Amino acid sequence: KHDVRGLFNVFYQYTSLAKDLSKWYAQDLPLVAKYMSYYMQLCSSHGLDFGAQICLYDLENLTAYLYRTKNMYASVLLGHLLAPNIKCLTGMERRGAIHSRLILGSFLMYIERLLQRDNKDAMERVARSCVRAKRSEIMSAAKQIVEVVDEMFWEITDRVVNFDFVPEQQRPYVLKFRDKILATKRDMGIEDSDDEDSDDDGHDIRCRGSDSSEEESDDDNLDEPISPFVHRGRTKSMTKKALRKKRAAMAARRKEEEDKESDRLERRKAERRRRQNDDAQEASSVSGAVGMMIT
Repeated sequence: KHDVRGLFNVFYQYTSLAKDLSKWYAQDLPLVAKYMSYYMQLCSSHGLDFGAQICLYDLENLTAYLYRTKNMYASVLLGHLLAPNIKCLTGMERRGAIHSRLILGSFLMYIERLLQRDNKDAMERVARSCVRAKRSEIMSAAKQIVEVVDEMFWEITDRVVNFDFVPEQQRPYVLKFRDKILATKRDMGIEDSDDEDSDDDGHDIRCRGSDSSEEESDDDNLDEPISPFVHRGRTKSMTKKALRKKRAAMAARRKEEEDKESDRLERRKAERRRRQNDDAQEASSVSGAVGMMIT
C-alpha cells in the first residue's frame, strides 16, 4: 500500500505490454485492460487515489494509441477508461478521470481533422461521460492541461513524464473539447447544483447501492458504462446482496459487449475469407485463360 513506485511501474508495464500486443496479438488487449481496471478498482477501494489516477492516465494513453493505429479493440479500451462514473469519484481519482478524458477527447478531435478519421461516436461517448463533472472542474482541468508546456515532470520518476502534457498542436483542441462537454451538459439539461442529490454528508445518493437505486431513472440514463467502482462514502450502507447484484449486472453488461465484439470480428474474418476465395478463383480463371492462349 505504501509502495507508490511499484504502482507507478505496474501500470506502465501493462501499458507497454498492451502496445506491443496490439501489433501481433490484438485479441489479448481486452484481457490486459480488464486486469488494469481490476488493479484500478483495488486502488480505489483501498483509498489509493494516486494509483487509480495513474491507471486512468495510462488507459487514456493506451486508448489514444489504439485509435491512432486504427486498432479494432480501441472501442473496448475506451469502455474501460469511461467505466468509473465521475459523479461517484472524489479527490485525485476524480481529477484523473476528468483530465484523462479531456486529453483523450482533444486527441480524437485532433486526429479526426489531421488524419481525416471519423471519431464522432467516440468523442460523443467521452463527452457524455463527463457531464456529471461541474463546469468549474471542466474549466479548471482544461486550463491546467493547456498550461503544461514541459513534457518533463518536475519530480524525478521512472517515466520522467508529465501526465497532463499534450503536444502544442493538440492544445487548441483541449479547449474545443472542453466546449463540447459544456455544450453536451446544456443539451442534456445537467445542472451543476448537486444539493438535491446529496445527503447530509455530501455524498451522492444516486451512487448508493440501496434497493431504490437499482432501477435507473431517466435522469441517470446517460449511456455511461456501468461502473465497477464503489464510492467510499457509501460502502458501509451498501448490503452484500446489493453489491453482488450490481457486480452481476456489470459482468453481464461486459459479457454482452465482448460477445458483440466477438461476433463482429467473426463477420470480418468470414468476409476476409470470402474475398480471398474470390481472388483465388479469379486468379485461377486468369491463369487458365492465359494457358489456353499459350497452347
